[in-house]
Amino acid sequence: MRGLLPLLSVTLMDLPEVGPARMGIIGGLYFSIGEIGGFGGPFILGISKELTNSFVPGLIFFTIVSEAAILLTMLLDFPRNTRRK
Repeated sequence: MRGLLPLLSVTLMDLPEVGPARMGIIGGLYFSIGEIGGFGGPFILGISKELTNSFVPGLIFFTIVSEAAILLTMLLDFPRNTRRK
């Protein structure tokens, strides 16, 4: 999966809506969210394990969060302009 990040970055840079001017913002947001997830995931699983003596509640929590993110992604309004240049 890590090998796809440079390809995704170049693809985003080529989009007229993003361009090179906004790549710093995108990179910063990606890094920030990755850091929150890198700390929050193990922290929440550890708290869940300590409180319930099981990993199941933590896994259920992350399943619900993942499904919510998928549903919210479906609500994004993507441009419908498909003309080729």
